[in-house]
Amino acid sequence: LHLLHVVQPQIYTDTTGMHSSILPEIEQTLLNDAKENLKKHSAAIQKSNPLAVKTYVEIGTVAISISKYVRNNQKDLVVMGTHGTSGWNEFFLGSNAMATIKECSCPVLTIPPSFNKRTFDSILYPIRNVDGVVEKYDYIKPIIEKNDAKIHLLGVAQQNDEYEVSILTNKLKSVREAILHNNEYISYETHQCENIAEKILE
Repeated sequence: LHLLHVVQPQIYTDTTGMHSSILPEIEQTLLNDAKENLKKHSAAIQKSNPLAVKTYVEIGTVAISISKYVRNNQKDLVVMGTHGTSGWNEFFLGSNAMATIKECSCPVLTIPPSFNKRTFDSILYPIRNVDGVVEKYDYIKPIIEKNDAKIHLLGVAQQNDEYEVSILTNKLKSVREAILHNNEYISYETHQCENIAEKILE
């Protein structure tokens, strides 16, 4: 397990907005605080888990730094919190989490601050008309089995596109057949909508 803390560059802009400079003393304080914080987290994790834990702190842009670290260290999964700031996407995920998902070459598991469960009992599996939808079930199958979870298949297509709905229906059928061996799914439905992301959140 690698713990990564990214300190964002500290920039000072004067009242005219024309001049800015990096504040190295503040950055160094933030770096030192981050290192101490990671030491505490590392010790707490190792106290209750037989895991090797490495820590790393750097200055940079959060999403780019995480993506670079993933590539350089061959990481398979990123786990991070979400802290929404402004706008629809940012309200749901937080701008850093959204940017990390776009930048990273591996899956990103985002956990909202209010989430306090230790298991995944009910899982939503949105299905769109894209390649690899059926194959992605293989990634969530171990999570379903470990948690004895129920799964809800949600087919989503653009409004008034009957051709897309037809293809989507076949993809939905393929996913259902892939999981029928243990009857894990609890329900399925298909929706046509103007905004697929909003429909999934709804």
